[in-house]
Amino acid sequence: DKDVVDEAPRRQDGRKEYAYEARLFSTHAAIFEKLNRSVREVVLSAGNSELEKTRTPCRVPRIVDRGISLGELRRFATGVPDHCKSIYDVRTHIESITDGMSYVEQLGVGPRVP
Repeated sequence: DKDVVDEAPRRQDGRKEYAYEARLFSTHAAIFEKLNRSVREVVLSAGNSELEKTRTPCRVPRIVDRGISLGELRRFATGVPDHCKSIYDVRTHIESITDGMSYVEQLGVGPRVP
């Protein structure tokens, strides 16, 4: 099935979706959602590992050295209160609960380039 589907959502690169793949996603939507939830749970549990709990906060002076992984970003996002509507609100919230340290400094992993 190398035919494309006009009414299907486009791929990230803008190309049309293949008919076979579009049918798979629509026919097995519940299975794909279950897989997606499973992957999310694995990522979150990895972020809450014992290794993470043994690290202590450290200073990372240069902002460009405060890179985080996608899993860390997801874990961070789950703790952002609903009243934070802008990146400034998020930053202010984090600084208020972390003695002025950034999220990456709280992770205690040291400098990391994104």
